[in-house]
Amino acid sequence: MPFQKAVIISTRPQIQNILTRLRNIASLLPTTFLLFFSAQAQDTAVNFWNAVTPIASPYDVKKLQDCYSKAVNLPPASLDLRPTIDCPENDALRSLRKGTQSEKYWLGKAKDFRRLGYLDCSNRILALLLEKIPDAELSRQIDLIVELAFNQLHSYNYRTADSIAAKALKLSENLPAKHAGAYYISANANHRNRRTELAREQIGEALELAKKDGNIYLQIRAFSLMGVINRDVFFGASLKAIPDHEQALSLARAFNDTTLIINELLALGLNYGDAGQFNLHFDYILQALDYLERFEDLGQRTRIQNVLCDDLLREKRFDDAERLRLSTLHFAEASHSLSTVDINFRLFEQYLGTKQYEKAKTALDKSYAIQKGAGMTGPNLLGIYEGYYALAKATGQPELALQSLEKAYAAVSLNYTQRNAEFLSRMETQYRTGEKERLLQEKEILLKTTRYQRTIVIIFAVIITLLAGAGFVGFLRQRKTSRLLAHQNEIISQQSKELKSLEKLKSRFFANVSHELRTPLTLMLGPVNSLLKRHQEDGDEKKLLQFVQRNAQQLQRLINEILDLSKLEDNKMEVVEEPVHFFPYLNEQLAQFHSFASSDKLNFELKYQADKSLQILLDKSKFEKIIHNYLSNAMKFTPPGGMVTLAVEELGDELKLSVTDTGPGIHPDDLPYIFDRFYQSKQPDAKMEGGTGIGLSLVKELALLLGGDVWAESVWGKGSVFYFRFPKKLASQMENGELKIENGKWKMENEHHEGTQPGIENEAPILNYLRESSISPFSILNSPSILVVEDNPDLREYLQFLLSDYQVFTAENGQQALDFMNSEAAQFNIQH
Repeated sequence: MPFQKAVIISTRPQIQNILTRLRNIASLLPTTFLLFFSAQAQDTAVNFWNAVTPIASPYDVKKLQDCYSKAVNLPPASLDLRPTIDCPENDALRSLRKGTQSEKYWLGKAKDFRRLGYLDCSNRILALLLEKIPDAELSRQIDLIVELAFNQLHSYNYRTADSIAAKALKLSENLPAKHAGAYYISANANHRNRRTELAREQIGEALELAKKDGNIYLQIRAFSLMGVINRDVFFGASLKAIPDHEQALSLARAFNDTTLIINELLALGLNYGDAGQFNLHFDYILQALDYLERFEDLGQRTRIQNVLCDDLLREKRFDDAERLRLSTLHFAEASHSLSTVDINFRLFEQYLGTKQYEKAKTALDKSYAIQKGAGMTGPNLLGIYEGYYALAKATGQPELALQSLEKAYAAVSLNYTQRNAEFLSRMETQYRTGEKERLLQEKEILLKTTRYQRTIVIIFAVIITLLAGAGFVGFLRQRKTSRLLAHQNEIISQQSKELKSLEKLKSRFFANVSHELRTPLTLMLGPVNSLLKRHQEDGDEKKLLQFVQRNAQQLQRLINEILDLSKLEDNKMEVVEEPVHFFPYLNEQLAQFHSFASSDKLNFELKYQADKSLQILLDKSKFEKIIHNYLSNAMKFTPPGGMVTLAVEELGDELKLSVTDTGPGIHPDDLPYIFDRFYQSKQPDAKMEGGTGIGLSLVKELALLLGGDVWAESVWGKGSVFYFRFPKKLASQMENGELKIENGKWKMENEHHEGTQPGIENEAPILNYLRESSISPFSILNSPSILVVEDNPDLREYLQFLLSDYQVFTAENGQQALDFMNSEAAQFNIQH
């Protein structure tokens, strides 16, 4: 989509460029892992490239000049000849009332206005037509909604198009048969919003429906979109999309639709250009320009001129490329199209390549401003952040370059988080849908059985009244019915068992995936923590390591949340309480958030309205997860200059914590569901802030486990307050140098608290034990040797590296360890 920096592979060397960028991003990971991954990725990509790419043809400079000459000599656009128009919506209203002109006529006019760049007028006419269609004629309504969605796609408003397309698909469910147009526009919107798998399924359905209905126009559109999807999935250089576009072009010529013909000619030209076959590339571009000389289509003209600008840059014709690009930008601005984002970004790349840094910054700022004005955030701004990084790097501004790179990395992380949340939500929906379908089937079976029994009883009574001898026949039928019922009961029982089995499989799947992720994550965090201990002085390298550390810890927290949910579902999570001096302990937990608040320019304060010497029993692990989730969310959604407040107060036998922020608040429609698992906001203008919908759900379940409760209050547009109330369990008194408590208050003498550095995970417990224990870790073996038993080879190697000061033996499992100890028992004097 135009809001991102598109990466289009056109020649073999560009594979190397992409791999280089991947290595730069992946440079935050451990070095040994990086080298292996990059080499594997490079080998795979090169093998794939050699298998699918055709032989490139020479670059024909003469054909390029012919295309450029035709492009600059095209007739002036209607936007230049008539900058403003009076939209004939009133004429349309009058003619529809009088019956002088049909709905079909004005639908064609709406398409013409879209083609000429007057999208606002096209939308108004379509809205007028939609109002005049009776509610009973649902199919005609969907046809117009499809055109409204297509207008949004044409102007690059992909999120709005997605919402309108979803409405069309929802309405089509009320029709006796599926609506081909609804499936097509939904596939198009899903593709533009990067849901490729769903888009491919829907476009296949749309094509079959269009063939069944004999709708040639929709068949052309469907073949064209299939080609676009295949080009994106298999790379343009593979020519996988060529048969689809050729089929669409053949149908468009037979249908005699000039707009569709130009669209397919340009698609074929782009595909062959990506494959390096420039003779065919320029041939198709010339054919498209021939049509544009006698037929105006502003959208296609803008696209072709953009392509020619890239071709001119290959020949280093910078002035011609700039002149043509500025002309293209003029058309896009005049028609209020969001393609100005992409055009400004391409100008930025050109100016950056020619070292015109001031012009480059101006173009990039314009592209960024347009995207922000359109409400784009997060992953949509990835290309912009990469652009600022390249500009800062070229102009010698390392700090600005690092900031831009961090924003780009955050955008990538947010993109993957959103996709993972969407994947989990989709799995949950599929599971629930399947469960509902099975329950409906069970009810249908029971209903059929009941009806069947009733029929049998009536027949049996009539037979007894008319003929006593028919009793034997009735008896046989009753036996048959009983067997059928027994069989059906067995089916119902089996289905019930399958439902329980599926539930267990789902929980086991999440737990297994999370466990599998923890080992490689441990192998990332361990070396990073070790390197940070060696880099005592501040520098760029230390900053990058800290950046990796923070994000890896965030991933670790997410994995732990999934594991906690699995334990809660299996009723395996226990409450482990210990005495805690509450006020100092709470300050320790808040210390790490002071630095976050400072870096985000937030005001952060604690309002403690309880006894500061209070000593209570508390499950620290579960309490920390609750309070950390509240504070992290508050700081995430509070803008710079805002206020985040943590308040604590005593309520008799309970303590109540509240976290208040001055962020955007929670929409009233979303507030009742924020503690539901996997819930995401349904508001169309909600910011894409990321998250999986697990955190607050876990908070609620942990609070219930602790005997407490959670709830939230919010004023839309002003801020939110999250509450946590839990029992105040006073700790019992202890002696012999331990904590002393009298009436729930701690005697303050000899106060001493130790904690880990905020934001830094502890090393493995066994290593801490070996280092801190007063007992020698080798006292059992009576020799300076260690036997490490670990099934993961990388983790086993890492532990061996950490213990390199000793003689280390390794085993993959318990059996190997026992065999080793038995064989070496005499040598190591092991008693067993």
